[in-house]
Amino acid sequence: VFAFTFAFGCGLAGLGGALSAEILGLDPYFPLKFMIYFLIVVTVGGSSSITGPFLASLLLGIADVAGKYYVPKVGPFVIYTVMIVILLWRPNGLFGRTAAR
Repeated sequence: VFAFTFAFGCGLAGLGGALSAEILGLDPYFPLKFMIYFLIVVTVGGSSSITGPFLASLLLGIADVAGKYYVPKVGPFVIYTVMIVILLWRPNGLFGRTAAR
């Protein structure tokens, strides 16, 4: 089951990459453009469930687009500000597990 799930996930990742290469373009720094966003989403959402990163991606995506639209001069920094505020509020992420006492 684990091997099948891993193979299926790898196949979907390859298919997604092949389909998005035409739209997003392909250059040597392609992964670096989006890697920071992936890390921010997982950090803010927490890595203990799929719900956390899903809601974090929605929240951060909306905040990023709204920041770039309404405040173009500081728009790219809005996502980092939202990340800092959320991590100060909940250091383990939105749905992160807390340590047992």
